[in-house]
Amino acid sequence: AAGRHLVPFPSPPPGELTGSSPPRRLLPFRPGASASNNVRSQASRSGAPSTASTAPRLLLRRLPTRSHPFRRLRPRRPPLRAHTPSASALSLLRDTPSLSAELYSTLAAPSHALTPASLALLLSLPSCHRLPPPSAPILSALLSKILARRPSSPVQAAGFLCASLAAGAPPPETSVFNKLLAPLARAGDLPRMTQLFSSMRAATVRPDAVTYGILVNGLCKSGRVGDALRMLDGMSGSDSDVRPDVVTVNTVVNGLCKSGRVQEAVTFVEERMRSVHGHAPD
Repeated sequence: AAGRHLVPFPSPPPGELTGSSPPRRLLPFRPGASASNNVRSQASRSGAPSTASTAPRLLLRRLPTRSHPFRRLRPRRPPLRAHTPSASALSLLRDTPSLSAELYSTLAAPSHALTPASLALLLSLPSCHRLPPPSAPILSALLSKILARRPSSPVQAAGFLCASLAAGAPPPETSVFNKLLAPLARAGDLPRMTQLFSSMRAATVRPDAVTYGILVNGLCKSGRVGDALRMLDGMSGSDSDVRPDVVTVNTVVNGLCKSGRVQEAVTFVEERMRSVHGHAPD
């Protein structure tokens, strides 16, 4: 029967073998009982002496269970390790910028799929070896390929962008930063969002209204409505070249209401929304 294991019938003691001895029979093995008890039960049926020392010799090897019938047939995969270039390869890449550019171009090509090994190599080039991407378009293409992976792709993409900028890569456009800031803000990852915005300002990339809207939204979702109000006031200052849109202003009002500051939200709409920020309530 399926799921039952068989134990060979014990052999008779030495010296009692005869030509008329019956052939060995297989009897069912009870999984709930111990090995010695199963041997005793077999011995009691045959009349042979029962000793616990014969259990390892008599019991057959346990078969694979029904839930994992091919466990012994599956090869064990080796642990995944980051493929680190050798010291000579790294020296050649540093001394020959064209080779480094060709490597980045190959990784950024649409025909090349990022495997775990190539992704580990890509992430290590700017962060560990100070080898940045050669151009902003290649950097943008690599970021898009990293973002296409799930589930931790925004975190990896933001780290790769910050490391590339620190290594001297040409900065991408503002829209690329916005594409990375948005998922970080939705996830409430304020440390990485702040780090990426600081790298953006250090690279002299000018944030636009969409950038500030993403930051305000992330601050409000994390309960830091006061910081969102200060950022909104900075956007509406006389020395600012970016004005908040009505969506950003409504985000602050929503954050005030959700944090229990309803009266402050009403005062903001009645006194500051039109006069300070230039938007009438909709």
